[in-house]
Amino acid sequence: MAIIVSEEGEKKIDVVNLVIWISLLAIVGIAVYFLFFKKPPLVEVISPPSYKNIDPLAKADLSPDEVANSPDFKALKPYVPLPSPASVGRLNPFLTP
Repeated sequence: MAIIVSEEGEKKIDVVNLVIWISLLAIVGIAVYFLFFKKPPLVEVISPPSYKNIDPLAKADLSPDEVANSPDFKALKPYVPLPSPASVGRLNPFLTP
């Protein structure tokens, strides 16, 4: 004859399943915190001393007309020819040949 320790209506809590669920919830909670709530630190980049003369370049005013009409721009040679238009299909595709 078998000895029954627990009754039929009583549910046992499995410790292994409980530890797995708690660890999964902790991992999801940590991921949500780092993705949505934590602000990343700002990276401050200090430019080397050789870049001190970069300010005039930032203040340069380049207008497209000056560049397109400059003699240096006009002296450039096109090494790739422009594509020629090709005839594709018939003028009226609904006419029978």
